[in-house]
Amino acid sequence: MADDTARLMDGLAIDRAHLLGLSMGGMIGQQFALRHSARLDHLILSGCGAAPARAAFDPIRTWNWVKSNDKSGEMFACQQFTWLFSSEFLRTKEAVQQTLAMLSSNPHPISAEAYNRQAQAYLQYDALDRLGDIKAPTLVIVGEQDLLTPPHVCREVASRIPGATFEMIKGAGSSHVVPIERPDDFNGLVTRFLS
Repeated sequence: MADDTARLMDGLAIDRAHLLGLSMGGMIGQQFALRHSARLDHLILSGCGAAPARAAFDPIRTWNWVKSNDKSGEMFACQQFTWLFSSEFLRTKEAVQQTLAMLSSNPHPISAEAYNRQAQAYLQYDALDRLGDIKAPTLVIVGEQDLLTPPHVCREVASRIPGATFEMIKGAGSSHVVPIERPDDFNGLVTRFLS
């Protein structure tokens, strides 16, 4: 996937770029930084670890089973909601309904087979011991209430990347999807880092 990103940049005639990755996108960002360092200006990682392969349990294993057995997709969405969003978001019926409507209206939803390949890539990922080779200025952001990738996991990533900055967004809405729930705070951190 990191190589796909480099090929996309080739197709768009982009030599260097800032890269921001959320969750698995952050793992792809790590690989991009390791494999295509000359093409990377700044790296921003949000809600991502670097070694899910070392975990005895990861929710992605459960999500993968649910995805392959849930024909309607409702249980799959509900399973993800409880891990990704804050309790404040989940108590806001209108926001939940809008998000479910948006997800269910996707004309090209991911198939169970494609999700399984993505889940297996995630579950086998371990770059923790190679993060010291990342040279790009790096910002690692996490929401204080992130259940999927808790602050200590993101702090570990930041501690392994030379000179990385670690930022934690605290309080209500500081979930795994902090860019969605707290966009002003998230965008402010990114803007200051890039300036």
